[in-house]
Amino acid sequence: EKVEILNINKNCEYLQKVEFQPGSELKTIGSFAFDHTQIEEICIPRRVKRICSNAFSSCFQLKRIDFEKDSELEIIEREIATDSQIESIVLPASIQKLEDKCFRNIKNLIKVTISPDNPNYKNCNNLIYGKSDTKSDKFDVLFFACRDIETVTIPPFIKKISPFAFSNSKIKTV
Repeated sequence: EKVEILNINKNCEYLQKVEFQPGSELKTIGSFAFDHTQIEEICIPRRVKRICSNAFSSCFQLKRIDFEKDSELEIIEREIATDSQIESIVLPASIQKLEDKCFRNIKNLIKVTISPDNPNYKNCNNLIYGKSDTKSDKFDVLFFACRDIETVTIPPFIKKISPFAFSNSKIKTV
């Protein structure tokens, strides 16, 4: 299997637009790949299976990450877009693992949509739930709270609250 890792040099601070050729075979977007660039949006190619930690950190203009139809994305590592301006993200059905802290310091992230076909994560009342055991059918981990949520009721089936699940939120009452 061909694996490509994309790493952009930090000297690309003026980079504003990224386009991938149709049929791109890119598999991985490496750590700090687009760090400190000026990109505002990006569409991740279908074959990308992993977005590594800090891939889009300090992209102060980044507002949107999209995924090509039939995305094969499996893993999003920690802190992928620290200090970006992302307000919403739509995660594909293929996502198998969201690492703890993957949305840490994305202060404007108020909407996370997860494909209803995803067996590992679900969104309910602006809370993202995951599973502590992927072989189970129980969503028992409170993974993430959208940043504009003010009141949270922790359901009785929750066994774990992930690190930074409520960071940068407007929560007043739990």
